[in-house]
Amino acid sequence: MWERPRDTQQWQGLTVHVCDGRVLGVVVGVFVDGPLAGRLRVHGAYTPIRHGTGAQGGIAVYAIPCQAVVRRHRDSLVLDASWSVARGKWLMHVLKPQVYVSCRGDVGRMRE
Repeated sequence: MWERPRDTQQWQGLTVHVCDGRVLGVVVGVFVDGPLAGRLRVHGAYTPIRHGTGAQGGIAVYAIPCQAVVRRHRDSLVLDASWSVARGKWLMHVLKPQVYVSCRGDVGRMRE
């Protein structure tokens, strides 16, 4: 039986897979306060289900309960949920790519 670590900070940087093997995202931390406290903060690519409506892409932010992790491989975690269940239950919001305009009128993506 796989045993979860008490310190979930050890999971930072690990790739998160759903049960069919698809990549959901990467653990970037743990929510520390509020109603999501203790859940893994996972960032992944967001693609709208219906093209042409709503957000056109960005970074999906998931709040995944640690209990949903069923096993760990060397550099990844596996969830007990499908991709559609994970997206429906744990997708909190989408960070949109930001665009900047310089004083010279140049337009481009904001660097982080």
